[in-house]
Amino acid sequence: MPSIAGVLLGYITGRLIDLSKNIHVAIKQLFIYGMLGIVIGVSWGFLFPINKPLWSSSYVVYTSGFAMLLLGAFLWIIDVKGYKKWTKPLQVFGMNPLFIYVFAVFLAISLRIKLAYSPAGDSISITNWLYTNYYQPLAGNMNGSLLYALSFGIICWLLGWLMYRKKVFIKI
Repeated sequence: MPSIAGVLLGYITGRLIDLSKNIHVAIKQLFIYGMLGIVIGVSWGFLFPINKPLWSSSYVVYTSGFAMLLLGAFLWIIDVKGYKKWTKPLQVFGMNPLFIYVFAVFLAISLRIKLAYSPAGDSISITNWLYTNYYQPLAGNMNGSLLYALSFGIICWLLGWLMYRKKVFIKI
């Protein structure tokens, strides 16, 4: 149910932008509703904790509030101020979002394949092997994890960029 609520909040947000008299009104409403969502989400979190793995209702309201603030900021920066050049790399993700998402899930599952079994009977996945042998020694625990995540995102972006460059756009 909370994930359905998240989708509905996204739809309502899109309609709010569509039906606004002008972009400035839409941005103002996004900031107001975004702050309201954050406050309600945090307040609701005291009774029903914000929990991402469970997609708790407080998590959905809280993150939807942040998404509205971010969308409002992007509308202001891109559409009102006209700063658009920096968005070119993001267009790669926007042109084949579903395909890149499915590829990311497939890649993540593939990297969980166990490499080898030790005499003790335990195994290590490709992900753990890469992290332990390359990312952690290079950047430590927390930054190694960040570096791994960034590398994963770059691989997904590169596939999207190749598709974008070849003008391959997969639509449903």
